Amino acid sequence: MNKVALALLRPPADAAALVVAAQGGDASAFRQLVERHHRRIYCFLLKHAISAAEAEELTQDVFLQAYLNLAKFRGESKCLSWLTGIALNLVRNYANRSPWRLIETDIDALPPDLELATPQTGAGSGNPEYIAAHAAAMAALAAGLGKLAPEARESLMLVAIEGMPYEEAAAVLGEPVGSVKSRVSRARRQLRELVAPGHFEVLAGRV
Repeated sequence: MNKVALALLRPPADAAALVVAAQGGDASAFRQLVERHHRRIYCFLLKHAISAAEAEELTQDVFLQAYLNLAKFRGESKCLSWLTGIALNLVRNYANRSPWRLIETDIDALPPDLELATPQTGAGSGNPEYIAAHAAAMAALAAGLGKLAPEARESLMLVAIEGMPYEEAAAVLGEPVGSVKSRVSRARRQLRELVAPGHFEVLAGRV
């Protein structure tokens, strides 16, 4: 059996084992970490209302920072949470340099990983009117997110869009779990006031 077939049969190493190997100087282990998490980190950055090109550039910066700080990772959180924390710090700094970007988004570049209905999966799939309504709803959502306080927006993005448990999101943010829960609850209430209900119907794929 050739090496490719053996690799396909062999169960993938878990992220913690790859981190340990990478900390020991195994370059291939770090490459596997990059391959495993690149898409998720890129999507996370893209959801923070920056362009696809800027998200890709910041994604490279995330993994560079991760490589330079491998020795600091102690395994208290998941590897993806650790990388997300690095990404969050980078995007915070980026947003502080260009705050106007928080209310804009590259609608066409937003990926399906947003975990909302897309123009291809909603009830009006393929309908030009639905596609236009979906784009308008995404723009309304991005504008609404841009009006939230940064800490509320970050908490909501991690829990509601990234799907992190509250405990994990709290670890990324360096905040108590209770604080994250209250921020998410408050952010959801504010979004309901900022975004017309019809837009949520479109984004949920129900119209």
